[in-house]
Amino acid sequence: MCDGKACCGTNNIAFGTLAGHEADAACSVAARRYCGAPNKCCNKLRFGIDSNDPNLITHIDRIRGASAKFVVRYVSHQKTTQFDTPAITAQEAAQWRALKMPLVAVFEISRIRPIEGGSKKKNFALGVADAREAKKVMAQIGGKNSPVYFAVDAFVNPVNFAKLRDDIKIRSVNDVIPYFQGIRKVMGHERTGAYGPYTLIKGLFDLNLIKYGWQASSFDSNGRLDSRAQLYQCNVWPPDSFGSNQVDYDFALTQDFGQWK
Repeated sequence: MCDGKACCGTNNIAFGTLAGHEADAACSVAARRYCGAPNKCCNKLRFGIDSNDPNLITHIDRIRGASAKFVVRYVSHQKTTQFDTPAITAQEAAQWRALKMPLVAVFEISRIRPIEGGSKKKNFALGVADAREAKKVMAQIGGKNSPVYFAVDAFVNPVNFAKLRDDIKIRSVNDVIPYFQGIRKVMGHERTGAYGPYTLIKGLFDLNLIKYGWQASSFDSNGRLDSRAQLYQCNVWPPDSFGSNQVDYDFALTQDFGQWK
């Protein structure tokens, strides 16, 4: 087993300076599965960041200084108790392309969007509506043929379920099926992705409802990483966040993880 410093070292980003054990554990999990040996980690794992900060591009020098190879941006207007941030614009996307920074798209309106309809029929309709909006934005920003990761930013039937607030838990992967069926109807299988915990990503892959999976190391992962996932979020809101307070750290685990330029 490799630790964060030995595995990823200074050629990628100094994981030992991040948020301690979470970053090191994430590096270790990813490296064991995808690198084969610790000294190969930097060559095979690409580091990137995700953010809903519309001003993220102003920190490009620090982002490049950390050897970030891609940026994940929102194609939805995220309005929660914490954030009120607009979707990426065509102008911003053009700026990233001019800087030759690959982009990845995520869609999230609320943490438990897939079950907000309250019934299978209404949740399916939400999936259709969200996919249509995502598809429209993707066409505007130059990613009309690229996939979108639709986020489920919540626990899905964890062990400590009873301790959680009702607004951050989903009782079963089955509860999100209608939503993702609606998404796939609009996006097609090849462009349908999901972000969320291990239980969710594994379940949606098993049901063949997604082509792309972005697994969060938080929630219920406990060192598990679905072998089909293309992205792995290893650190949420780290202390060194390139001047933005809305940044997470990620690894790309495959050559194709839904990026476009």
